[in-house]
Amino acid sequence: MPFMSDDEYDDLSDDENFFDEDADLPNNYRDLTVHVKSLRLDAILAQGLNVARNKVDEHFLGSNLELNGNRVLKKGKQLSEGDYIDVITSNDGEARRFKRVRITNVSSKTTKSDRKVVQLRVWRANITKDKN
Repeated sequence: MPFMSDDEYDDLSDDENFFDEDADLPNNYRDLTVHVKSLRLDAILAQGLNVARNKVDEHFLGSNLELNGNRVLKKGKQLSEGDYIDVITSNDGEARRFKRVRITNVSSKTTKSDRKVVQLRVWRANITKDKN
């Protein structure tokens, strides 16, 4: 695989990276480019939310993670472009609050240290959705 130079990051465009599931979410997201060794769920989530992997473990053990709307059964699950992870922060009778990390692009190029270059769209502030 070819290496990605700093100038090539500008070529990664997020204009075409719109997903229907995100249409009703607030626009207070942040687009990030991260370098990861693998596309494991726990690695992507840790990078996206800027938390340690043991914090991701706590969310997993508390059954607070969803992948594409389904409960996560394996924190080592391999992800792909378009997948999204929700971290449920509260779930009362009327509303649910969560943070979301979506993979918007996985580049075919790698860094010099052979890491994958991944673009993420991250909602770090809690999102509230009515259950109705």
